Amino acid sequence: MIRDIFSNKQPKPGYVYHYRPFSLYRNREMEEYLNYMSNNGRILTEISRGVHQKFIFKITEPEDLTYRFVLSNKKELDQEMIKSLEYSGWEYICSENPLARKQSFHVFSSAKEDANNKIFDEINKEAADKFRFRSILSSGIPWGVLILAIMHILLLGTTHPGIYAGVDLSKKMIIGAEVIRYIYLLKPEWEFYIRHKKEGKYQDIWDWRKLSKLYKRDMGILSMPIMFQPVDLLIRVARWY
Repeated sequence: MIRDIFSNKQPKPGYVYHYRPFSLYRNREMEEYLNYMSNNGRILTEISRGVHQKFIFKITEPEDLTYRFVLSNKKELDQEMIKSLEYSGWEYICSENPLARKQSFHVFSSAKEDANNKIFDEINKEAADKFRFRSILSSGIPWGVLILAIMHILLLGTTHPGIYAGVDLSKKMIIGAEVIRYIYLLKPEWEFYIRHKKEGKYQDIWDWRKLSKLYKRDMGILSMPIMFQPVDLLIRVARWY
């Protein structure tokens, strides 16, 4: 996660990528972000698969495009829906392929000022009606469980009070950090649900630049216990033996 935040290796010539700046459930802010990128000659072509997804942009002449997101519980949209949106003035761009959650976002763009926007609100409202509290919780659980299982084995296999105390403290810190991280990640999902399910709430659009900075900062901080606690534990073991 730390490497993902500070590195930005680029793909083939003519393309550039940026790590997803914040949750895709902030769909209105994400649409504003993609609008800004297209106005600066960065046209979205693909969303890579991963915990911290990459947006791959084609470098081209600036275009005044409007982007909209569709949430669906299908990895691929029905051709009938795509044709219906194309008829309303929208071009299908790409779909994400999330690692764990069942819902997927599908991206459309349009250069037409009179393109029908209401159709997206209707589709997303229907998706919100089928909302389930799941998805993001499962994204990092396997790795967290593996680390905690290793620490539990270490606790069972040592009688040294200092090592035991160090491992136990590390385990508690990781559990606490993971709980906070999942609460933090689930907040945008709930906001998406409320925004589309109940009109009049969460209608304001956050500044996507500010959201991006907060997301990178918070994810970096919440990843530190997992990154540095095992190192601290090895230092303790080396010191005592």
